Amino acid sequence: MNRVLLALALSFATLPARAEGLEATLSDWGTAGLLQTPTARGMPDGSVTAGLTALGGLHRHVFAGAQLLPGLDVTLRNSTYPSWHGLSEPGVDVKLRLLREGPWLPALAVGGRDVTGGGLDLPGKGRFAGEYLVASRRWWNVDLSLGIGWGGLGDYGHVRNPLRFLGGRFKRDRDPAKASSRGPEAWFTGERAALFGGVEWHTPLEGLSVKLEYSADSFRAQQQDDPNFQPGLPLNAGLAYRPWNWLELGAGVEQGSRAMLRLAARFDPQEEGEATALTPPPVVGARPAAPDTALPASDIAALARLHRLPARTALVDGDRAAPVAGPTSGVVPAAGGRMAHRRHRQRRVGRHDRHPVASRR
Repeated sequence: MNRVLLALALSFATLPARAEGLEATLSDWGTAGLLQTPTARGMPDGSVTAGLTALGGLHRHVFAGAQLLPGLDVTLRNSTYPSWHGLSEPGVDVKLRLLREGPWLPALAVGGRDVTGGGLDLPGKGRFAGEYLVASRRWWNVDLSLGIGWGGLGDYGHVRNPLRFLGGRFKRDRDPAKASSRGPEAWFTGERAALFGGVEWHTPLEGLSVKLEYSADSFRAQQQDDPNFQPGLPLNAGLAYRPWNWLELGAGVEQGSRAMLRLAARFDPQEEGEATALTPPPVVGARPAAPDTALPASDIAALARLHRLPARTALVDGDRAAPVAGPTSGVVPAAGGRMAHRRHRQRRVGRHDRHPVASRR
């Protein structure tokens, strides 16, 4: 498995990405992710989600979340175990995007489960608490993710805590049975951390994707509660399907033997806006000319010549115009858009010197 994770890491550094056109899907916990593990993806800004996940006879997660700000995802979750009538543990899960995906760099996000450490102070409280740093990268219809987890997300302890140089609780064992394993004071602490990762393939069937992941959660808290508890394999596989924009369905097999079912409603204001049919505005043509406005002087002169009347230009006076056969150097615009003759008025010299008035009445 370490070789697989190493291959994923090398692919992040050597291949250019193509990240357009794919939408994130939900994880078992109600945030954008694979199954048990998170990704660096997020929902569109302003999105709201709510749903239920059932994992065999182990967990039930009821969640409601929102993409409150660009890059900030907050989910309110209540988990029950080991049955519907067992203990209940509320939690707040948060994810913050640190870096957008680019041509050569992956998307990067940091987050945590049960970041507040709230709920009743009962045995097993904080068993879901954990933090992570995860990167995601897409190639065409394939989305790969690789991350490192602490607490419940790093139970397998593949590596030493990279923050151990801070000393103190960053070098001590993070026991989920102790109160120090949860809340802000426990963030990114513990002697060990673990790697996780997976892939999501968006199939040619619209809305359907296939997921495969390696989880670093060994269910340490459950093993402490029940010595006979078997965590199973750390490999999970499943499907996500959106038959409509507002609905997402999920199904899978986790830990090698436990069936998972998920039902979630999604509301994306951008998709709703695009789906609403808009009535196209009426076609607006050229503004018609006022009925009492004369034609331009050049048009009047051309019309006069068409009727074999000698005209070089025309005199325009408001709604009246007359073709002129003589020089026009003395014709200037007058106030109110009228034309006046500055030096002398045109007099009729011959039969063709003055002609009837042309108007567009």
